[in-house]
Amino acid sequence: MSTTYAQRQTTAQKKDASSASSVLDNSSQSESLQRKADMANGVVQRLFENTMPGSFDNENQAAIHAATSRNFTSPEDIQIGADKDTIGPGPFATFDPRFKPFIASRSEKQFKWILSPKIGLVVIDDDLKHSIAAGGAPVITAGHGRCTNTDPLSVNINNDTGHYLTDFNSLQESKRAWEDVGIDVSFTEFKHQDFKALFDKFGKK
Repeated sequence: MSTTYAQRQTTAQKKDASSASSVLDNSSQSESLQRKADMANGVVQRLFENTMPGSFDNENQAAIHAATSRNFTSPEDIQIGADKDTIGPGPFATFDPRFKPFIASRSEKQFKWILSPKIGLVVIDDDLKHSIAAGGAPVITAGHGRCTNTDPLSVNINNDTGHYLTDFNSLQESKRAWEDVGIDVSFTEFKHQDFKALFDKFGKK
């Protein structure tokens, strides 16, 4: 079985983030661990599947190219306020020291995010695909986001994802995960176009 870009990144991120205290305080760590335990025990049962699994290999290659086509600043040197072009495209999970600086740098450009039942929140550059952040696996919810404030760090997120077609209600599942890492969150609904219904409608005329 080939290793996905997300799996490679997760391994590298764990090495970079030798101490989770760079992202979370102790109380937040406990809440995050409890949430992951809840997920593992099936408390959160609804998952959205990747609707485009056949595209994953090509998406994975594009992500690898984006991450290796230039040199980025070392993770330990990244701080909030860093230029987005120096941080890298992700994906970055909450234990990665680049997670918050990455979000803080996205006030003008959106980022993509997913909530995984296995590793929690993951963020990635808007030019890459939600499926890469999730390693092709199902998600609890996902969408786009934008940084609305850096002090305190705040985001507005929606459920815009063509790969997972998440709904607005699922965004509530992510609220605690954002708050666990000290990020204020607000929601905006994205209404997915029902292209099948649209084609059926015009096909009947």
